[in-house]
Amino acid sequence: MTIGQLLAHFKRKPHVRNVLKDNYLKLTKAEYANLCDWEHVHVNMTPVNKDYRLDDGVNIIEVFCKNNVFKLWIEVSNKSVVRSYLM
Repeated sequence: MTIGQLLAHFKRKPHVRNVLKDNYLKLTKAEYANLCDWEHVHVNMTPVNKDYRLDDGVNIIEVFCKNNVFKLWIEVSNKSVVRSYLM
């Protein structure tokens, strides 16, 4: 076990709302909860609840808001976001 893996053991997985906030989609908690209730937030083509956290690996986040679609390609390693691209 490396030091990075040991430190990652104590970290929490990244939250979807915080990843969206860091990538130019500023949503309040109420707006994010409302989108999740209406199943407008998808991670890997699956609707998520408001407390969902990202797993290690590649994740695709889609947010459907009005007539717009916001897509992000996220790579998570050791419970931290390594890369993120706007699609």
